[in-house]
Amino acid sequence: MRRFLHLHFDAPMMSFGGIRIDALPDAYPVPTASMVAGLIANAFGVLRAQTDLLQRLQDAIAVASGVVRHGTRVVDFQTADLGKPHMRGPMWTRSGPPFARAGQGVAEKRQLQWRPYVADADVHTVVWCVGDPPWTLEQMAERIAEPARPLFIGRANCPPVRPLCPGIVEAETAEAALRAAAGDRLRELHLPLDEAGMEPEDRLVSVHGRRLWDLNVHAGADPVVVRTVRAA
Repeated sequence: MRRFLHLHFDAPMMSFGGIRIDALPDAYPVPTASMVAGLIANAFGVLRAQTDLLQRLQDAIAVASGVVRHGTRVVDFQTADLGKPHMRGPMWTRSGPPFARAGQGVAEKRQLQWRPYVADADVHTVVWCVGDPPWTLEQMAERIAEPARPLFIGRANCPPVRPLCPGIVEAETAEAALRAAAGDRLRELHLPLDEAGMEPEDRLVSVHGRRLWDLNVHAGADPVVVRTVRAA
């Protein structure tokens, strides 16, 4: 019997991330490994600059998700004039030292960007260890219940509306853990190929769900099986 950390994402607005080219980001219907690693690390108070710790955590976990309700994809168009004095700094940060924009001239111009979200979705995710993470699953569950900092689902403007971690699930496989967590409401599974194998009606997709944290770039693609759950 294996042990899985159970996360439940059910909020009015969530953002599950994806690859980004210029100002045009993509979004996945379920959380990625890098998003889950970032959420867990945030619960422990890990800073973005602690890239070694973030990399160790991400590389030591695997994730699988089950969709109860897909929700609706929403794209928010944003425009910001970064040349205005109050946008250039210095600005206060939660880490203490003030922040000021610097670098290339693009950081001082008007920016157009699109931010994808999913509205009114209901997704269960299970996390298990495939390496040596900095914390045990039990420690992760405890810290998510009482985080060092406020948690959010993908972006800071997507706060959870209920506890994110119902607890630990024991099951033989990730699919069995998701079925135990979501019950007969489950409609679609997203499973790593090496965990689930392929069945005749499955779809195989490539997910850019991992990150090289020190370079802040995506770390290739992982094969993920998308499996429809037939209603009983």
